[in-house]
Amino acid sequence: MTVNSLELDGIDAADSLSHLTTELSSAHSQIAELSTKISDVEETLSLTQKELTRTQELNTKLQRDVREVRVRL
Repeated sequence: MTVNSLELDGIDAADSLSHLTTELSSAHSQIAELSTKISDVEETLSLTQKELTRTQELNTKLQRDVREVRVRL
């Protein structure tokens, strides 16, 4: 290898490293963004599950009330 070819190899390696560093940084940003979205979805799911539970409890109570009214008729 000549000095010039070593210099070119060094430049290629530096360019490759720079490119990979940029890609890694982008991947980290995407992961952070997705993690935030996942947290938001999990919070929405939790709230929705609580609301569903309350609605089911209310439905059960209303069904019981309807049965009691029917028995009285």
